[in-house]
Amino acid sequence: VCMAEMVLHDINAQYAFSVLDILTGKENGPERRRIAFIASVTTWCAISASSMVMGWFQKLSSPFFLLKLVIFFVALFQTLPVILMLFPTEFVLVVCCLSIGSAFMALPILQALVPEVSPPAQTSEAIAAMAAFKNAAYLCTTIVLTISLPSLNKSSLEHPLWVLFPVCGALALAAVPLSMNLKPYAAKGTVVK
Repeated sequence: VCMAEMVLHDINAQYAFSVLDILTGKENGPERRRIAFIASVTTWCAISASSMVMGWFQKLSSPFFLLKLVIFFVALFQTLPVILMLFPTEFVLVVCCLSIGSAFMALPILQALVPEVSPPAQTSEAIAAMAAFKNAAYLCTTIVLTISLPSLNKSSLEHPLWVLFPVCGALALAAVPLSMNLKPYAAKGTVVK
């Protein structure tokens, strides 16, 4: 989930510039800055809002149930920005940025699950391991993008970065089997329902 989110966050501006035909040219500099500002602010507002909403939902429901439900929304939100290619307008760009930001909604749930699935004496280590894994996912994202973007840009596809959005949605869906097997930690001799 983390890797797909970072891919989309990293390529969002380049994808928007390409689709809106402002990727190159010195004369497009002010327009690129304006679009980058809109995309950045919209994405970060969506990240903040979705995190707050998920925090509120966690008070009402189990993080196990929420994660299983949210993964499908994350996959949808990660795939949705493909519509910018079909409707290259500023309004659709804002919708796509809201979608990408909202895809980060799984992170607070994952953070809340760590104490639930780890032994009580090892919660700190589990939280540190999760942080290390997220950082490793971000590093892998950078490596994958550095290797794949040049060849993707040389392909015959028009605005080839759109391919990454469904791929990231599929990566998010790959977490479904893992989330279905998550259970709360039980000490020896206890039964978890």
